[in-house]
Amino acid sequence: VRVFWNCTQPEQNLLQVDGVVQNIGGQRVRFAEVEVVAVNASNRTVSSARSAVRDTVLQTNQRSPFLIQLRTSGDEVRFDMFYRHRARDTSGIGTAMDRQVQNMARAVCSPTQYRSQEPG
Repeated sequence: VRVFWNCTQPEQNLLQVDGVVQNIGGQRVRFAEVEVVAVNASNRTVSSARSAVRDTVLQTNQRSPFLIQLRTSGDEVRFDMFYRHRARDTSGIGTAMDRQVQNMARAVCSPTQYRSQEPG
């Protein structure tokens, strides 16, 4: 999967991350979720929030939106993103099985980090 996102602060002490997850593989994605984790200077998690994408199944090239709202305290030095999905693995011999894949992106709301210019 590929994730596109934008970070905004619609009000004080609230981080909003909205975006889309796109299935770029040849297999159906059966579930996808995104989690944003606030990390302090000691590299500890101070808060987190997650959201599943709207669609439960994503076909090839299909996109599905997500929205995460995370209350902030001011102790955060960065926000990391974890995104997980399940896809049917048909590469082996025998019965196809779902496999879960997890990825991470660091400092997702940093001005130097890639953010989507695509509509959420």
